Amino acid sequence: MNDIETIKTFYIRNSRTLESTVVSSRNEKKLFFIYNYEGLHYRLFDSKIEVRKFFNGENAMFLEFEDDETLDFYLLNCQI
Repeated sequence: MNDIETIKTFYIRNSRTLESTVVSSRNEKKLFFIYNYEGLHYRLFDSKIEVRKFFNGENAMFLEFEDDETLDFYLLNCQI
């Protein structure tokens, strides 16, 4: 099982945030970016480039989650 640590939270609006989060397991680490849309929708990005594409309205690669429990389960169990 992985460890999750939120490094920084950027408040875009009152109910929208972008978090930089490190997921680690043993000696491996991976940085993710999580866009939280009003606590109703989460998008998980694996690079700043994809985050920029998303906010610029371009095609971006990300995973979507409907709740934070599903997102946490994914991060705790994903391969790094």
